[in-house]
Amino acid sequence: MACAQTGSGKTAAFCFPTISGIMKSRPPQRPRGSRTAYPLALILSPTRELSVQIHEEAKKFAYQTGVKACVAYGGAPIHQQPPMGQDRKRQGPGKEELQA
Repeated sequence: MACAQTGSGKTAAFCFPTISGIMKSRPPQRPRGSRTAYPLALILSPTRELSVQIHEEAKKFAYQTGVKACVAYGGAPIHQQPPMGQDRKRQGPGKEELQA
């Protein structure tokens, strides 16, 4: 358990190595023509609010890297959550996902 001030880089401390690792790894083999996307990393958080904050930061860190950050959380109807399915369909070949 670690405790640090807001803005001290806690999210960056685990997002940067995760994004870097995804970028360095070979893309997983998918059947030709498959539109199914699978997560390459999963970040768990104890609250919905923290999940949303981590997702916002992860999107910034992954900008123009080809890594896609998505968020999913419980306790809210699926129609009130960001449209993950639509984002996945827009992904082109070589685009990866980071679940935040």
